[in-house]
Amino acid sequence: MASVMVFLYADSWSKATISIFNDEYYTDDLYEPIEAYENRDIIIKLYSTGYYPCLPCPNDLLLGIISINRLRHLVATEAWPANTESPQTAAEQLLDAIIEFSPESWVEEKTEMAEDFLHMAQTYQSAVVLYALSSLQHLGVLPSSGGWKAVKTIHCRRLISLLDAAAESRVMRDCVIWPLIVAGFEAKDGGAADRKRVVAGLSGISRALGVYLPLAAVAVLEDYWTSTRSGWDECFDKPYALIT
Repeated sequence: MASVMVFLYADSWSKATISIFNDEYYTDDLYEPIEAYENRDIIIKLYSTGYYPCLPCPNDLLLGIISINRLRHLVATEAWPANTESPQTAAEQLLDAIIEFSPESWVEEKTEMAEDFLHMAQTYQSAVVLYALSSLQHLGVLPSSGGWKAVKTIHCRRLISLLDAAAESRVMRDCVIWPLIVAGFEAKDGGAADRKRVVAGLSGISRALGVYLPLAAVAVLEDYWTSTRSGWDECFDKPYALIT
């Protein structure tokens, strides 16, 4: 199951028309964006049986990531199914569901460390909202309207604030690699202070866990920050597996 999680997140760090699963060494259809969506109930059931310290994402938000991956893939490959709602309508409905997710309700099931779990759910919620907006706007699925700009601004600031809190939490600080990378993408327009926070967070996780991949994420982000490229698929212009 851990490998499924790695590949699901890796697909979010890939250009929509390119997948890590195109590699001849990866032949399990469960990992493909479309098949992952079709097998989402199985994936969530398996995910619910274990705890993955680097990926403590609430089930409903993980479903959101799987759905975004599918939507990006279908639009980018011009494979949107006929006689269904438009990609924009599907994207708006998906974003509405992610925004309406209640971290407060989700944390009611937790008997220990409720405050940490609440902050974690809020962190992943804002990260998934930003992933949906940035990746789908880049493909032209969603407009850059005033309303969506306001949503992005709210969740950018909330995500940075929550990541600051995570850095001070023994429970949370090593569990936010994916939200940090999302924040890093947004930090190209967010200013030097936000970029510094992201680098410090990923570098700290690398030291704490004794792993290199968070530093690989820093390299990807720094290359994007100093480039003239713009947009999700221009930052993650090839498949990246940045967690293990």
